[in-house]
Amino acid sequence: MRLIERPDQIGNLVRVSASTLYALLAGKSAFKKDTDESILALLNRVLTSEAPDLRESDIPEPICQVIERCMS
Repeated sequence: MRLIERPDQIGNLVRVSASTLYALLAGKSAFKKDTDESILALLNRVLTSEAPDLRESDIPEPICQVIERCMS
């Protein structure tokens, strides 16, 4: 079985991988907030917001740049 069945899935795989890496480095999801009352708020943030800056967590600049680019 191939990891990617169709070429148009590559972008989604990149975003999911970057989101997972972000969560591993930050210790939390990039977009989820404890105050969310529905999944719509979370989905809206995923679609319209940039991920919070990992530099505040002392993550090296090159890693932050890669994650930001992949999650955009």
